Amino acid sequence: MSRSISLRFVCVLALAWALIPNLVAAQPEAPAAETPAAADDPEPEEAPVPAPTEPTPPLEATDDAPTPTPTPAPTPTPTEAEDDAPPARTEVDLEAWLEASPPFHAPEVELEEEGPPSYEPFFTLGGEYRFRLNAMSDIPLRPLPRTDPASSGQLGQNYWAEQWLRLRMQTGFRPELRLIAEGDVLYGVAFGDLAQGTSTAMWPRDEYGYPGIRLRHLYLEWLTPVGLLRLGQMGFSWGLGMVANGGDQQPVFGDYRYGDLVRRALFAIKPDGLESPYAIGVGFDWVAWDQTADFERRGDVALQGLLAFQYDDTAKRNTVGAYVAYRHQENRLGDVLDVVVGDVFARWHVEDGTGGRLFAALEAAYIRGETTFARTNERERQDVEQLLGVLQLGRLHPDIDLVLETGYASGDSDTYDAIQSRGTFDPDHRVGLIMFSEVLAAQTARAAHLAQSDALAARPSRGAELIPTNGGVAGAFYLFPYAIWRPWEWIEGRLGGVFGYATSDVVDPYAQQALSESQNFRGGDPRQRELGFEIDASILLHGDLTDDLVLSGGVEGGLYLPGAALNDAAGDGLGPIGLVRARLGLSL
Repeated sequence: MSRSISLRFVCVLALAWALIPNLVAAQPEAPAAETPAAADDPEPEEAPVPAPTEPTPPLEATDDAPTPTPTPAPTPTPTEAEDDAPPARTEVDLEAWLEASPPFHAPEVELEEEGPPSYEPFFTLGGEYRFRLNAMSDIPLRPLPRTDPASSGQLGQNYWAEQWLRLRMQTGFRPELRLIAEGDVLYGVAFGDLAQGTSTAMWPRDEYGYPGIRLRHLYLEWLTPVGLLRLGQMGFSWGLGMVANGGDQQPVFGDYRYGDLVRRALFAIKPDGLESPYAIGVGFDWVAWDQTADFERRGDVALQGLLAFQYDDTAKRNTVGAYVAYRHQENRLGDVLDVVVGDVFARWHVEDGTGGRLFAALEAAYIRGETTFARTNERERQDVEQLLGVLQLGRLHPDIDLVLETGYASGDSDTYDAIQSRGTFDPDHRVGLIMFSEVLAAQTARAAHLAQSDALAARPSRGAELIPTNGGVAGAFYLFPYAIWRPWEWIEGRLGGVFGYATSDVVDPYAQQALSESQNFRGGDPRQRELGFEIDASILLHGDLTDDLVLSGGVEGGLYLPGAALNDAAGDGLGPIGLVRARLGLSL
């Protein structure tokens, strides 16, 4: 059924594609306008000032976000090179609209720098390839049923390689009308060890091969005389990417992997005119895939409507915005989720007089509603009440960035009481390399796998598919200071640390339901809340092979010292866990 619906969806867009030239031909020609320069392509000799959530300079970012389709305006802070670039805009200012509607993510079109105005159709093609070679200490987990605990009581993945190929396409018929497509062609474990007992994770890493082409974006965008219209499947990004993250913003350490995808109808306007910093957008979504809903694999049907407002001073790089969304979601068992999400975001910059900028950024979200996803014999319905927040403070400079990030996600010490209160960040808002991204992701994935195991129960636990954090911060407070140093334009070094502390007792939902005991994920004392500390570092290189092809690479690694929150029943600690990753990338 899901494939049939997806096929109809693609057919509708294909029909729209066929009709567009006739519609455009009937429109009067827009007045000639001067084509803007590509503000997102800074001169190579200038050292950019990266954003706190995307600290990679443009050339390095081409490893994971190629030049033809740069990261969208909602989240990243523009580079120093962009600060010096004069604003050049067409009379029909498509780029202004893209910057003015941050929750409605779309890649930008790269236009010619010079030449007479033209309304000829255009076509651009880009992409990126990643190869990662990983070596990681084993992660102790609860053993799988009916197996040897010595072998199944581990993640089992120590040495493995993964690769990924993403292609992007944009085509347009007039400056105000274009079609955007993006898809992942290769994505998965290429060779090496496989993880075991993580089948419920978004990406379990438990098999080789590639499931085929994964369509991410396919949508039409039209800047009408009264506002911006987008229709189709697209990414959803907002603010620092804490709740909504399109999955294409390079983190400080590691890689983006997922991306929230929605089939959306959006209309956005600037009430005070095209040059106004104020924008309002309204949209209706059929959620294809995110942290909560998975239509293709699980058959979840999630519908949501949202209203967003933003003030965006592009000259000073200052932004304030808010959105509110209502979601109704139903799974194959008939369980429902009804929640309202409110999210506010602000970023402010102040020049420090020495070529750098002081900045502060904040995102906070409150989620309230009710659900039957985790229903039991004793309780059919639960309230949902979750709080999440991120604060960033720092100084950005062409030579070195110094940033302190801190975040909070509410916890839940009893997952089967009347309130579901564990908040979880979007996993593409990555914090460090190991603690949240690997260890706690593996612990929660194993708990969900056990809760759904036929060997332990005749019927899987309801709502177990929502236990995995997939690498997102969940039920925790953290501090994440980091520095990025650029001695030369082709190399940079990064150093950071993560301290984590649980915001409630650390409880394994599987143990609470199946064993009727409150235990942590290793059977230990749930009252211990120290998650531990990790230190991460990387050296990254990049350079142009041709005018359009960029080669990048490097090495990154970290060491995690777990806290008492992950001790076992005997009080023994988890032990140090290390990770080293070699990186290689090409982007076009």
